[in-house]
Amino acid sequence: MKKTILLPFLFFTTLIYAQNYFVPISETAMQLAPDSDRRIIPERYTTFELDVASLSDFLTTIPMEFTEEASSHESILMVPQADGSNEPFAVWRVMACEPQVYTMFPEIRTFAGVSLENPGKTIRGSVTMRGCKLMIMHPNADIDYVEPYAWEQTRYYMLYNRAHYPESMSENPGDSGMKVLARTGN
Repeated sequence: MKKTILLPFLFFTTLIYAQNYFVPISETAMQLAPDSDRRIIPERYTTFELDVASLSDFLTTIPMEFTEEASSHESILMVPQADGSNEPFAVWRVMACEPQVYTMFPEIRTFAGVSLENPGKTIRGSVTMRGCKLMIMHPNADIDYVEPYAWEQTRYYMLYNRAHYPESMSENPGDSGMKVLARTGN
């Protein structure tokens, strides 16, 4: 009985300290330059405003993967979901580049995480001078993406499912291979 009461209490207490940097915003409320370049326009998506500087600062405080601190799941990031909700993910830093790349570009942050509500759901993400990118991988092999709404800005983001990736992108020479990755799941 005590364990039954204690587990929900610990989960709720953890969520109090979760960091949420994503705020829903309508497209009409976005303040973009008139010549904003939208290279990806999914068939369906939701939009968010993100405080990238605060997210980047938070990511400097999270533990490195494979450490005891990372396994304790104390660094919690609220991640937007396609239904408009936010889901808590335990996050940790990962080395996705050679160490000298991080030395040359200290603003790069790479991280991974696991959902605290659905342990089969994981994320991979990065924050660079071009903003934030996230990949949310579901247990059923479905994938959602969070990417900048338009190029040359880091304030507004969109979340979309790979099934809503525009078919026309396969004809775009500027497509950086995301179409192939999205379709194959690699």
